[in-house]
Amino acid sequence: MSAGGRVWAQGTLAGVRRVFHTRLGGTTVASDRPEVLASVTGAGWDTRWLAMRLSGMVMPFPVHESVPWNGVDAVPSDHALVLEADGRTDEVVRWRAPEAKASLGEGAAVVRAALRDAVAARTAGEGTVSTDLSGGMDSTTLAFLADTGRRKLVTYRFAEADTGNDDAHFARLAAAHLPRARHVVDPAGHGEAMFAGLGPEAVAAGRADAEPFGWVRSRARIEHLARTMAGAGSQLHLAGHGGDELFRTGSHTHLHDFVRQSPLKGLGRVRDYRALARASWPATLRALSDRRSPAQEVASQARRLSASAPPAMQRGWRVEWVPMPWMPVWASETALEAARSVLEAAARAGPRPLAPWREQHEVLLLARCTGGIVAQADRLTRRTAGVGLAVPFLDDQVLHAALAVKPQERNTPRRYKPLLAEAMRGIVPREVLERRTKGEFSADLYHGWQRHRAHILGLLEDSRLAAHGLIHPGLLRRTLAGPHT
Repeated sequence: MSAGGRVWAQGTLAGVRRVFHTRLGGTTVASDRPEVLASVTGAGWDTRWLAMRLSGMVMPFPVHESVPWNGVDAVPSDHALVLEADGRTDEVVRWRAPEAKASLGEGAAVVRAALRDAVAARTAGEGTVSTDLSGGMDSTTLAFLADTGRRKLVTYRFAEADTGNDDAHFARLAAAHLPRARHVVDPAGHGEAMFAGLGPEAVAAGRADAEPFGWVRSRARIEHLARTMAGAGSQLHLAGHGGDELFRTGSHTHLHDFVRQSPLKGLGRVRDYRALARASWPATLRALSDRRSPAQEVASQARRLSASAPPAMQRGWRVEWVPMPWMPVWASETALEAARSVLEAAARAGPRPLAPWREQHEVLLLARCTGGIVAQADRLTRRTAGVGLAVPFLDDQVLHAALAVKPQERNTPRRYKPLLAEAMRGIVPREVLERRTKGEFSADLYHGWQRHRAHILGLLEDSRLAAHGLIHPGLLRRTLAGPHT
Protein backbone atom coordinates (compact mmCIF):
# COMPACT_ATOMS: atom_id res chain seq x y z
CA MET A 1 0.00 0.00 0.00
CA SER A 2 1.32 3.45 -0.90
CA ALA A 3 -0.08 6.87 0.02
CA GLY A 4 1.54 10.30 0.20
CA GLY A 5 4.95 8.87 -0.56
CA ARG A 6 4.73 6.39 2.32
CA VAL A 7 4.84 2.66 1.50
CA TRP A 8 3.42 0.00 3.82
CA ALA A 9 4.28 -3.61 2.93
CA GLN A 10 3.28 -6.71 4.87
CA GLY A 11 2.93 -10.43 4.36
CA THR A 12 0.67 -12.93 6.12
CA LEU A 13 0.88 -14.12 9.72
CA ALA A 14 1.80 -17.67 8.74
CA GLY A 15 4.46 -16.56 6.26
CA VAL A 16 2.74 -17.89 3.14
CA ARG A 17 3.29 -14.39 1.78
CA ARG A 18 6.39 -12.59 3.03
CA VAL A 19 8.29 -9.34 2.58
CA PHE A 20 12.08 -9.04 2.30
CA HIS A 21 14.35 -6.02 2.03
CA THR A 22 17.95 -4.98 1.43
CA ARG A 23 19.99 -1.85 0.76
CA LEU A 24 20.86 -0.90 -2.80
CA GLY A 25 22.66 2.34 -3.62
CA GLY A 26 21.79 3.81 -0.23
CA THR A 27 18.09 3.03 -0.66
CA THR A 28 15.94 0.30 0.89
CA VAL A 29 14.52 -2.06 -1.73
CA ALA A 30 11.77 -4.56 -0.88
CA SER A 31 10.41 -7.65 -2.62
CA ASP A 32 8.34 -10.77 -1.96
CA ARG A 33 11.23 -12.88 -3.28
CA PRO A 34 14.56 -12.80 -1.43
CA GLU A 35 16.48 -14.35 -4.31
CA VAL A 36 15.50 -11.36 -6.48
CA LEU A 37 17.10 -8.99 -3.98
CA ALA A 38 20.16 -11.23 -3.76
CA SER A 39 20.45 -11.17 -7.53
CA VAL A 40 20.33 -7.38 -7.89
CA THR A 41 22.82 -6.82 -5.07
CA GLY A 42 25.10 -9.72 -5.90
CA ALA A 43 24.69 -11.17 -2.40
CA GLY A 44 26.28 -14.55 -1.75
CA TRP A 45 25.08 -17.51 0.27
CA ASP A 46 25.64 -17.49 4.01
CA THR A 47 27.38 -20.80 4.71
CA ARG A 48 26.48 -20.56 8.41
CA TRP A 49 22.81 -20.51 7.36
CA LEU A 50 23.39 -23.57 5.16
CA ALA A 51 25.02 -25.38 8.07
CA MET A 52 22.12 -24.60 10.41
CA ARG A 53 19.65 -25.70 7.71
CA LEU A 54 21.07 -29.22 7.93
CA SER A 55 19.27 -29.55 11.26
CA GLY A 56 15.79 -30.06 9.83
CA MET A 57 13.05 -29.36 7.28
CA VAL A 58 13.08 -25.69 8.29
CA MET A 59 15.31 -23.38 10.27
CA PRO A 60 14.74 -23.55 14.04
CA PHE A 61 13.35 -20.74 16.19
CA PRO A 62 14.38 -17.94 16.51
CA VAL A 63 16.08 -17.95 13.08
CA HIS A 64 13.09 -19.62 11.40
CA GLU A 65 12.34 -16.57 9.23
CA SER A 66 15.92 -15.84 8.20
CA VAL A 67 17.14 -16.17 4.61
CA PRO A 68 20.34 -17.70 3.21
CA TRP A 69 21.73 -14.59 1.50
CA ASN A 70 24.07 -12.12 3.13
CA GLY A 71 22.57 -8.65 3.43
CA VAL A 72 18.96 -9.69 2.73
CA ASP A 73 16.53 -9.52 5.67
CA ALA A 74 13.03 -10.87 6.20
CA VAL A 75 10.27 -8.82 7.80
CA PRO A 76 8.80 -10.84 10.71
CA SER A 77 5.35 -12.12 9.82
CA ASP A 78 3.65 -10.08 12.55
CA HIS A 79 5.39 -6.88 11.42
CA ALA A 80 5.08 -4.55 8.46
CA LEU A 81 7.82 -2.74 6.54
CA VAL A 82 7.29 1.03 6.38
CA LEU A 83 9.21 3.06 3.81
CA GLU A 84 8.96 6.78 4.45
CA ALA A 85 9.13 9.42 1.71
CA ASP A 86 12.37 10.79 3.16
CA GLY A 87 14.09 7.39 2.86
CA ARG A 88 13.69 6.24 6.46
CA THR A 89 12.76 2.58 6.95
CA ASP A 90 11.20 0.83 9.89
CA GLU A 91 9.66 -2.51 10.83
CA VAL A 92 6.53 -1.99 12.95
CA VAL A 93 4.35 -4.47 14.82
CA ARG A 94 1.06 -4.94 12.97
CA TRP A 95 -0.52 -7.77 14.99
CA ARG A 96 -0.39 -9.32 18.44
CA ALA A 97 -1.72 -12.68 19.55
CA PRO A 98 -5.24 -12.36 21.00
CA GLU A 99 -6.09 -13.11 24.60
CA ALA A 100 -7.22 -16.71 24.64
CA LYS A 101 -10.50 -16.26 26.51
CA ALA A 102 -13.17 -17.71 24.18
CA SER A 103 -14.88 -20.97 25.07
CA LEU A 104 -14.94 -23.88 22.65
CA GLY A 105 -18.48 -23.07 21.54
CA GLU A 106 -17.82 -19.35 21.12
CA GLY A 107 -14.59 -19.98 19.29
CA ALA A 108 -16.10 -22.60 17.00
CA ALA A 109 -18.62 -20.10 15.66
CA VAL A 110 -15.87 -17.59 14.85
CA VAL A 111 -13.61 -20.25 13.30
CA ARG A 112 -16.52 -21.49 11.16
CA ALA A 113 -17.17 -17.99 9.83
CA ALA A 114 -13.47 -17.35 9.20
CA LEU A 115 -13.03 -20.62 7.32
CA ARG A 116 -16.16 -20.04 5.27
CA ASP A 117 -14.90 -16.62 4.25
CA ALA A 118 -11.42 -17.96 3.47
CA VAL A 119 -12.77 -20.67 1.18
CA ALA A 120 -15.46 -18.43 -0.33
CA ALA A 121 -12.76 -15.96 -1.39
CA ARG A 122 -11.22 -18.74 -3.49
CA THR A 123 -14.44 -20.23 -4.91
CA ALA A 124 -16.26 -17.09 -6.05
CA GLY A 125 -16.84 -16.65 -9.75
CA GLU A 126 -16.88 -19.20 -12.56
CA GLY A 127 -14.55 -22.06 -13.48
CA THR A 128 -13.18 -25.00 -11.53
CA VAL A 129 -11.45 -25.28 -8.17
CA SER A 130 -9.90 -28.40 -6.68
CA THR A 131 -9.26 -29.63 -3.15
CA ASP A 132 -7.56 -32.52 -1.42
CA LEU A 133 -9.90 -35.24 -0.11
CA SER A 134 -7.62 -37.61 1.79
CA GLY A 135 -10.23 -38.73 4.33
CA GLY A 136 -8.80 -36.61 7.12
CA MET A 137 -10.73 -33.84 8.86
CA ASP A 138 -8.70 -30.98 7.36
CA SER A 139 -9.06 -31.78 3.66
CA THR A 140 -12.66 -32.93 4.10
CA THR A 141 -13.52 -29.58 5.71
CA LEU A 142 -12.18 -27.69 2.72
CA ALA A 143 -13.97 -29.93 0.23
CA PHE A 144 -17.36 -29.43 1.87
CA LEU A 145 -16.90 -25.68 2.19
CA ALA A 146 -15.74 -25.42 -1.44
CA ASP A 147 -18.78 -27.42 -2.58
CA THR A 148 -21.02 -24.52 -1.56
CA GLY A 149 -19.33 -22.13 -4.00
CA ARG A 150 -20.26 -21.36 -7.60
CA ARG A 151 -17.21 -23.00 -9.12
CA LYS A 152 -17.16 -26.63 -10.18
CA LEU A 153 -15.34 -28.81 -7.65
CA VAL A 154 -12.75 -31.53 -8.30
CA THR A 155 -11.33 -33.48 -5.36
CA TYR A 156 -8.02 -35.34 -5.41
CA ARG A 157 -6.64 -38.24 -3.44
CA PHE A 158 -3.35 -40.07 -3.79
CA ALA A 159 -4.11 -43.63 -2.63
CA GLU A 160 -1.69 -44.85 0.02
CA ALA A 161 0.46 -47.98 -0.29
CA ASP A 162 -0.44 -49.34 3.15
CA THR A 163 -3.64 -51.37 2.88
CA GLY A 164 -4.12 -51.01 6.63
CA ASN A 165 -4.57 -47.24 6.27
CA ASP A 166 -8.28 -46.46 6.64
CA ASP A 167 -8.07 -43.05 4.94
CA ALA A 168 -9.67 -44.63 1.86
CA HIS A 169 -12.81 -45.56 3.81
CA PHE A 170 -13.35 -42.04 5.13
CA ALA A 171 -12.52 -40.46 1.78
CA ARG A 172 -15.15 -42.61 0.05
CA LEU A 173 -17.65 -41.77 2.80
CA ALA A 174 -17.04 -38.05 2.30
CA ALA A 175 -17.18 -38.31 -1.49
CA ALA A 176 -20.61 -39.96 -1.26
CA HIS A 177 -21.88 -36.77 0.39
CA LEU A 178 -20.46 -34.63 -2.45
CA PRO A 179 -22.39 -35.87 -5.50
CA ARG A 180 -21.87 -32.66 -7.53
CA ALA A 181 -18.08 -32.92 -7.37
CA ARG A 182 -15.77 -34.91 -9.60
CA HIS A 183 -13.52 -37.20 -7.55
CA VAL A 184 -10.06 -38.10 -8.86
CA VAL A 185 -8.14 -40.92 -7.17
CA ASP A 186 -4.63 -41.93 -8.19
CA PRO A 187 -4.31 -45.61 -7.24
CA ALA A 188 -1.31 -46.79 -5.26
CA GLY A 189 1.71 -47.17 -7.52
CA HIS A 190 0.36 -44.71 -10.08
CA GLY A 191 1.93 -41.33 -10.67
CA GLU A 192 5.12 -40.34 -8.90
CA ALA A 193 6.66 -42.01 -5.87
CA MET A 194 8.36 -40.16 -3.05
CA PHE A 195 11.98 -39.17 -3.82
CA ALA A 196 11.29 -39.17 -7.58
CA GLY A 197 12.94 -36.57 -9.78
CA LEU A 198 15.69 -35.60 -7.35
CA GLY A 199 18.79 -37.00 -9.04
CA PRO A 200 21.65 -35.12 -10.71
CA GLU A 201 19.64 -34.71 -13.93
CA ALA A 202 17.03 -32.64 -12.04
CA VAL A 203 19.72 -30.28 -10.76
CA ALA A 204 21.22 -30.00 -14.24
CA ALA A 205 17.75 -29.11 -15.60
CA GLY A 206 17.52 -26.20 -13.18
CA ARG A 207 14.88 -27.72 -10.90
CA ALA A 208 16.62 -26.63 -7.72
CA ASP A 209 14.79 -24.11 -5.54
CA ALA A 210 16.10 -20.73 -4.51
CA GLU A 211 16.61 -22.29 -1.10
CA PRO A 212 16.18 -25.90 0.09
CA PHE A 213 12.61 -27.13 -0.40
CA GLY A 214 11.05 -28.33 2.85
CA TRP A 215 8.93 -31.04 1.17
CA VAL A 216 11.69 -32.12 -1.18
CA ARG A 217 10.95 -35.85 -0.95
CA SER A 218 7.38 -35.16 -2.21
CA ARG A 219 8.39 -32.71 -4.92
CA ALA A 220 7.50 -34.95 -7.87
CA ARG A 221 4.16 -35.80 -6.27
CA ILE A 222 3.34 -32.12 -5.91
CA GLU A 223 4.19 -31.55 -9.57
CA HIS A 224 2.04 -34.57 -10.53
CA LEU A 225 -0.87 -33.15 -8.51
CA ALA A 226 -0.57 -29.81 -10.30
CA ARG A 227 -0.57 -31.42 -13.75
CA THR A 228 -3.49 -33.68 -12.84
CA MET A 229 -5.61 -30.84 -11.48
CA ALA A 230 -4.74 -28.63 -14.46
CA GLY A 231 -5.95 -31.46 -16.70
CA ALA A 232 -9.22 -31.44 -14.77
CA GLY A 233 -9.63 -27.71 -15.45
CA SER A 234 -8.56 -26.35 -12.07
CA GLN A 235 -6.43 -23.23 -11.74
CA LEU A 236 -6.44 -23.24 -7.93
CA HIS A 237 -5.99 -26.15 -5.54
CA LEU A 238 -7.00 -25.93 -1.88
CA ALA A 239 -4.85 -28.01 0.49
CA GLY A 240 -5.36 -28.81 4.16
CA HIS A 241 -1.89 -27.79 5.34
CA GLY A 242 -2.13 -25.80 8.54
CA GLY A 243 -4.97 -27.82 10.03
CA ASP A 244 -2.63 -29.94 12.12
CA GLU A 245 -0.76 -26.87 13.31
CA LEU A 246 -3.87 -24.93 14.40
CA PHE A 247 -6.13 -27.68 15.68
CA ARG A 248 -3.91 -30.49 16.95
CA THR A 249 -4.82 -31.93 20.33
CA GLY A 250 -1.70 -33.43 21.89
CA SER A 251 0.33 -30.34 22.78
CA HIS A 252 1.95 -30.47 26.21
CA THR A 253 2.90 -26.79 26.10
CA HIS A 254 -0.61 -25.73 27.07
CA LEU A 255 -0.17 -27.63 30.33
CA HIS A 256 2.75 -25.38 31.30
CA ASP A 257 0.40 -22.40 30.84
CA PHE A 258 -2.68 -24.07 32.38
CA VAL A 259 -0.95 -25.02 35.63
CA ARG A 260 0.04 -21.39 36.19
CA GLN A 261 -3.40 -20.05 35.37
CA SER A 262 -5.40 -22.65 37.31
CA PRO A 263 -3.19 -24.99 39.38
CA LEU A 264 -5.84 -27.50 40.51
CA LYS A 265 -7.54 -27.86 37.13
CA GLY A 266 -4.18 -27.80 35.40
CA LEU A 267 -2.74 -30.63 37.48
CA GLY A 268 -5.86 -32.67 36.80
CA ARG A 269 -5.25 -32.30 33.06
CA VAL A 270 -1.55 -33.07 33.57
CA ARG A 271 -2.50 -36.39 35.18
CA ASP A 272 -4.40 -37.46 32.06
CA TYR A 273 -1.64 -36.50 29.65
CA ARG A 274 1.04 -38.04 31.87
CA ALA A 275 -0.77 -41.38 31.78
CA LEU A 276 -1.03 -41.26 27.98
CA ALA A 277 2.66 -40.40 27.62
CA ARG A 278 3.66 -42.97 30.28
CA ALA A 279 5.96 -40.35 31.76
CA SER A 280 7.21 -40.38 35.32
CA TRP A 281 5.98 -37.76 37.76
CA PRO A 282 9.54 -36.46 38.43
CA ALA A 283 10.14 -35.90 34.70
CA THR A 284 6.73 -34.29 34.33
CA LEU A 285 7.22 -31.91 37.23
CA ARG A 286 10.72 -30.96 36.09
CA ALA A 287 9.33 -29.96 32.70
CA LEU A 288 6.44 -28.00 34.18
CA SER A 289 8.74 -26.09 36.55
CA ASP A 290 11.10 -24.98 33.76
CA ARG A 291 11.12 -21.16 33.79
CA ARG A 292 13.88 -20.52 31.23
CA SER A 293 13.40 -17.76 28.67
CA PRO A 294 13.72 -18.46 24.92
CA ALA A 295 17.19 -16.88 24.98
CA GLN A 296 18.32 -19.17 27.80
CA GLU A 297 16.97 -22.23 25.98
CA VAL A 298 18.75 -21.31 22.74
CA ALA A 299 22.03 -20.71 24.60
CA SER A 300 21.68 -24.15 26.21
CA GLN A 301 21.00 -25.72 22.82
CA ALA A 302 24.12 -24.15 21.36
CA ARG A 303 26.20 -25.77 24.11
CA ARG A 304 24.53 -29.17 23.65
CA LEU A 305 24.48 -29.24 19.85
CA SER A 306 26.28 -32.24 18.39
CA ALA A 307 26.24 -34.44 15.33
CA SER A 308 24.18 -37.50 16.19
CA ALA A 309 21.44 -39.82 15.02
CA PRO A 310 17.90 -38.39 14.99
CA PRO A 311 16.40 -38.50 18.48
CA ALA A 312 13.92 -41.30 18.99
CA MET A 313 10.38 -40.49 20.03
CA GLN A 314 10.75 -39.95 23.72
CA ARG A 315 8.14 -40.59 26.34
CA GLY A 316 7.71 -37.54 28.48
CA TRP A 317 7.11 -33.88 27.98
CA ARG A 318 7.99 -31.20 25.47
CA VAL A 319 7.00 -27.83 26.90
CA GLU A 320 10.01 -25.74 25.88
CA TRP A 321 9.79 -22.52 23.87
CA VAL A 322 12.37 -23.84 21.41
CA PRO A 323 12.42 -27.47 20.19
CA MET A 324 15.96 -28.83 20.33
CA PRO A 325 17.58 -28.98 16.86
CA TRP A 326 19.91 -31.82 16.00
CA MET A 327 22.68 -32.09 13.48
CA PRO A 328 22.91 -35.30 11.43
CA VAL A 329 25.77 -37.72 11.98
CA TRP A 330 27.19 -36.88 8.54
CA ALA A 331 27.52 -33.16 9.30
CA SER A 332 31.14 -32.01 9.45
CA GLU A 333 32.82 -30.31 12.38
CA THR A 334 32.84 -27.15 10.26
CA ALA A 335 29.05 -27.34 9.90
CA LEU A 336 28.62 -28.10 13.59
CA GLU A 337 30.65 -25.07 14.66
CA ALA A 338 28.88 -22.84 12.14
CA ALA A 339 25.44 -23.96 13.36
CA ARG A 340 26.52 -23.46 16.96
CA SER A 341 27.62 -19.92 16.14
CA VAL A 342 24.16 -19.20 14.63
CA LEU A 343 22.46 -20.31 17.84
CA GLU A 344 24.90 -18.38 20.03
CA ALA A 345 24.26 -15.19 18.07
CA ALA A 346 20.51 -15.76 18.26
CA ALA A 347 20.69 -16.21 22.03
CA ARG A 348 22.73 -13.03 22.49
CA ALA A 349 20.07 -11.10 20.54
CA GLY A 350 17.56 -11.92 23.29
CA PRO A 351 14.72 -13.38 21.19
CA ARG A 352 11.20 -12.77 22.38
CA PRO A 353 8.49 -15.42 22.13
CA LEU A 354 5.91 -15.06 19.37
CA ALA A 355 3.14 -14.86 21.98
CA PRO A 356 3.03 -14.50 25.78
CA TRP A 357 1.87 -18.07 26.38
CA ARG A 358 3.84 -21.11 25.29
CA GLU A 359 1.01 -22.88 23.51
CA GLN A 360 0.17 -19.85 21.36
CA HIS A 361 3.88 -19.41 20.63
CA GLU A 362 4.09 -23.04 19.54
CA VAL A 363 1.07 -22.75 17.22
CA LEU A 364 2.48 -19.62 15.59
CA LEU A 365 5.92 -21.18 15.16
CA LEU A 366 4.49 -24.31 13.54
CA ALA A 367 2.21 -22.23 11.32
CA ARG A 368 5.07 -20.03 10.13
CA CYS A 369 7.34 -22.98 9.41
CA THR A 370 4.58 -24.65 7.37
CA GLY A 371 3.64 -21.40 5.66
CA GLY A 372 7.15 -20.90 4.36
CA ILE A 373 7.14 -24.33 2.75
CA VAL A 374 3.67 -23.77 1.30
CA ALA A 375 5.00 -20.64 -0.40
CA GLN A 376 7.67 -22.78 -2.07
CA ALA A 377 5.08 -25.38 -3.09
CA ASP A 378 2.81 -22.69 -4.55
CA ARG A 379 5.63 -21.40 -6.75
CA LEU A 380 6.33 -25.00 -7.81
CA THR A 381 2.72 -25.81 -8.81
CA ARG A 382 2.33 -22.51 -10.66
CA ARG A 383 5.56 -23.09 -12.55
CA THR A 384 4.68 -26.71 -13.32
CA ALA A 385 1.10 -26.36 -14.56
CA GLY A 386 -0.23 -22.90 -13.80
CA VAL A 387 -2.16 -24.13 -10.75
CA GLY A 388 -1.97 -22.04 -7.58
CA LEU A 389 -1.85 -23.67 -4.14
CA ALA A 390 -4.04 -22.14 -1.41
CA VAL A 391 -4.13 -23.05 2.29
CA PRO A 392 -7.20 -21.43 3.91
CA PHE A 393 -6.30 -22.76 7.37
CA LEU A 394 -3.31 -20.41 7.40
CA ASP A 395 -5.23 -17.26 6.49
CA ASP A 396 -4.79 -14.46 9.02
CA GLN A 397 -8.41 -14.42 10.20
CA VAL A 398 -8.50 -18.21 10.70
CA LEU A 399 -5.25 -18.21 12.66
CA HIS A 400 -6.44 -15.33 14.85
CA ALA A 401 -9.78 -17.04 15.51
CA ALA A 402 -8.14 -20.30 16.57
CA LEU A 403 -5.68 -18.60 18.90
CA ALA A 404 -8.49 -16.70 20.65
CA VAL A 405 -9.88 -19.96 22.10
CA LYS A 406 -8.73 -21.18 25.51
CA PRO A 407 -5.85 -23.63 24.91
CA GLN A 408 -7.21 -26.09 27.48
CA GLU A 409 -10.39 -26.34 25.38
CA ARG A 410 -8.55 -26.59 22.05
CA ASN A 411 -6.36 -29.36 23.49
CA THR A 412 -7.80 -32.44 25.15
CA PRO A 413 -6.66 -36.06 25.50
CA ARG A 414 -10.20 -37.29 24.85
CA ARG A 415 -11.11 -35.73 21.48
CA TYR A 416 -9.38 -35.25 18.14
CA LYS A 417 -9.25 -31.62 16.98
CA PRO A 418 -12.26 -30.55 19.08
CA LEU A 419 -12.28 -26.93 17.88
CA LEU A 420 -12.37 -27.84 14.19
CA ALA A 421 -14.91 -30.60 14.84
CA GLU A 422 -17.24 -28.18 16.60
CA ALA A 423 -16.77 -25.55 13.90
CA MET A 424 -17.71 -28.01 11.16
CA ARG A 425 -20.60 -29.71 12.92
CA GLY A 426 -23.54 -29.84 10.52
CA ILE A 427 -21.27 -29.21 7.52
CA VAL A 428 -18.90 -32.21 7.47
CA PRO A 429 -20.31 -35.75 7.99
CA ARG A 430 -20.40 -36.76 11.64
CA GLU A 431 -18.41 -39.94 10.96
CA VAL A 432 -15.43 -37.89 9.76
CA LEU A 433 -15.63 -35.44 12.68
CA GLU A 434 -15.68 -38.29 15.18
CA ARG A 435 -12.89 -40.29 13.54
CA ARG A 436 -10.30 -41.47 16.08
CA THR A 437 -7.68 -42.97 13.74
CA LYS A 438 -4.87 -41.33 11.80
CA GLY A 439 -3.43 -42.39 8.45
CA GLU A 440 0.23 -43.50 8.34
CA PHE A 441 2.40 -43.24 5.24
CA SER A 442 5.77 -44.81 5.98
CA ALA A 443 5.04 -47.55 3.41
CA ASP A 444 4.91 -44.87 0.67
CA LEU A 445 8.15 -43.42 2.02
CA TYR A 446 10.06 -46.70 1.90
CA HIS A 447 8.65 -47.80 -1.45
CA GLY A 448 9.79 -44.50 -2.96
CA TRP A 449 13.19 -44.74 -1.30
CA GLN A 450 13.80 -48.24 -2.60
CA ARG A 451 12.90 -47.14 -6.11
CA HIS A 452 14.96 -43.93 -6.20
CA ARG A 453 17.82 -44.50 -3.78
CA ALA A 454 20.41 -44.81 -6.57
CA HIS A 455 19.41 -41.41 -7.98
CA ILE A 456 19.74 -39.74 -4.60
CA LEU A 457 23.15 -41.31 -4.05
CA GLY A 458 24.18 -39.88 -7.41
CA LEU A 459 23.88 -36.39 -5.95
CA LEU A 460 26.90 -37.11 -3.78
CA GLU A 461 29.19 -37.40 -6.79
CA ASP A 462 29.36 -33.61 -7.05
CA SER A 463 27.92 -32.23 -3.80
CA ARG A 464 28.08 -28.50 -3.22
CA LEU A 465 27.62 -29.07 0.49
CA ALA A 466 30.73 -31.23 0.44
CA ALA A 467 32.54 -28.55 -1.56
CA HIS A 468 31.69 -26.09 1.23
CA GLY A 469 33.08 -28.58 3.75
CA LEU A 470 29.71 -28.95 5.50
CA ILE A 471 29.16 -32.70 5.14
CA HIS A 472 31.12 -35.96 5.07
CA PRO A 473 29.92 -37.42 1.75
CA GLY A 474 31.35 -40.88 2.47
CA LEU A 475 29.57 -41.11 5.81
CA LEU A 476 26.35 -39.79 4.27
CA ARG A 477 26.58 -42.38 1.50
CA ARG A 478 27.01 -45.19 4.04
CA THR A 479 24.10 -43.85 6.06
CA LEU A 480 21.82 -43.72 3.05
CA ALA A 481 22.89 -47.09 1.67
CA GLY A 482 22.56 -48.91 4.99
CA PRO A 483 19.44 -50.54 6.43
CA HIS A 484 16.74 -48.29 7.88
CA THR A 485 14.51 -49.37 10.72
